Amino acid sequence: MKNTLTTIALALAGMCLTTVDARVYHATPHLYVQPNGDSVSVRLFGTELYIDAESEDGYTLIRDEESGYVCYAMLSADGDEYASTGIKYNGGEAPSGLNLIVKPHIRLSAESRNKIIENNEKKLGLDSPVSELRAATALPDTVYGVTLMIDFPDRKFSVSRDDVETFLNSSEKTVYGNARSIKEHFRWLSGGKLTYINYLPKEIYYAPNNFNYYSPEDATDYTVNLFLPVVTEALLAITKEKDGFDLNDITFFGAKMMAINIFYAGEEPKGWATGLWPHKGGYNFDLRRKYNISAREWHNYQIANLGKDMFMGTFVHENGHMVLGLPDYYSFESGNDDNNIEEFNLADMFWLKDEKHPALLDPYSMDELGWLTNKQDITDIKDGRTITIKQEVGNVAVYYGSGDNSNERYYFEVRDKHYKNWYGKSNQGVMIWHVNTDGDNRYAGFPELIDGRPATADDCMWNSYTGPGVFCDDSNPSAKWYDGNNSGVYIWDFSLPGTTMTFRCGNEEAKAVDIPLDLSTEDYKIHVYNDKGQFIGDYDSISDIENTQIPHGIYVLKQSGRVYKIVK
Repeated sequence: MKNTLTTIALALAGMCLTTVDARVYHATPHLYVQPNGDSVSVRLFGTELYIDAESEDGYTLIRDEESGYVCYAMLSADGDEYASTGIKYNGGEAPSGLNLIVKPHIRLSAESRNKIIENNEKKLGLDSPVSELRAATALPDTVYGVTLMIDFPDRKFSVSRDDVETFLNSSEKTVYGNARSIKEHFRWLSGGKLTYINYLPKEIYYAPNNFNYYSPEDATDYTVNLFLPVVTEALLAITKEKDGFDLNDITFFGAKMMAINIFYAGEEPKGWATGLWPHKGGYNFDLRRKYNISAREWHNYQIANLGKDMFMGTFVHENGHMVLGLPDYYSFESGNDDNNIEEFNLADMFWLKDEKHPALLDPYSMDELGWLTNKQDITDIKDGRTITIKQEVGNVAVYYGSGDNSNERYYFEVRDKHYKNWYGKSNQGVMIWHVNTDGDNRYAGFPELIDGRPATADDCMWNSYTGPGVFCDDSNPSAKWYDGNNSGVYIWDFSLPGTTMTFRCGNEEAKAVDIPLDLSTEDYKIHVYNDKGQFIGDYDSISDIENTQIPHGIYVLKQSGRVYKIVK
């Protein structure tokens, strides 16, 4: 029985990584083999549609068209193209005097970069409408995708088919150190609301030509058009009798198969964004010989190499686009200072620093998908009551805007790490997300769809040690909406960091002194803040406060790890 999503009016388009959906590269290591056989490590920035490469110390690199070597790059005067300096990159630090010729981190102009992106979108079938996040009612309880394993005469899989089956669909086991199977990961994220199963043919499909035919070593562009006809034949080779399923069993999005995953044997091409470089795309697979499927439809696919190891991160990320309609939340433009969430990268489906343990979704995506299992609406709470949040999937508090700002909201969630702290300490705190559903994270000059607006580049987790004492319209950072209107948010008294955290919400009815101890005999200090969360000073007694010209507001006494409120 064909599974068709007839309730979705939105069109899921494409693919890769920039103007549509993509896999992000941010200083991602890649091993390049020079023509003489030497391997050098480069760092990649961008998406499948446009990638810049840098040396380990930050100099931009390109492949010299004549020699084939990766060399240090220089930039034309108009910024529209790179040229090779002819100086080979040997790994490590740049040779002495290179900084007299070129500077680190050079980049093409936005106009030139966008032309390359547009060209690659057409090659990969991505010049179609942007994917949009599914509504909570758009997905069935179970989604069925298909995963293909394709071999070559000169390249065979090191990973067994049984391991791929476990990787995809196991309810209990995992392989190669991944956190869980793909099925269990989506079940975990959704709080049990979505089961995602990938049908896997019983046999590996063998391409008729060697790998280099489909992905030439000297390719300077994508050559996936040479390989996708093989994928078509692999899809047509599936039968109920042999495999236990056929394409009628795949979940469709309108007239398109929702998710086609393709593993090919061996390592990825040495050249970035060339040949069969891993990517997400769209293609009109001609399946009319066996199925009543229009040849005009561009079905979504993601393709990746499968070498000696298996990593779930990219698979989860790309299927987040294909199955859930997740957009990308990172910037496609270097120097987009508006997009501060890029510093933490919590908003994306996962962070490539650990491809075997993908991170949580952001709470906005979870909310739109209907996956927040414990959502506390604090919009109308003004009396200073304590809000408690556990560090668990789907546990958040949300404050919704209204009127002219009904497109904006704040989410409050307990997290324990972000990019800046990835290599070191656990950094538990309340992460405050700001969402503007009319925004767009991809380009500078637009309001952000989602960001960590209260965050700073040094710390995005708020607790009793970090961040101002109060987050409100007059604090710094401010809780005002994008247009400068007051939001009315008043959050204060953040708890110590932990897996369960609290904060107080609102200040309108905080009218009584609440100090259950005899201040006349206890040794204490009163730490005073004004109603903007700004520190005023330390005082030894309430009489000292009363005799000082301090604005009315909420003052905080901290003693023996306990927090009390004092209202003047």
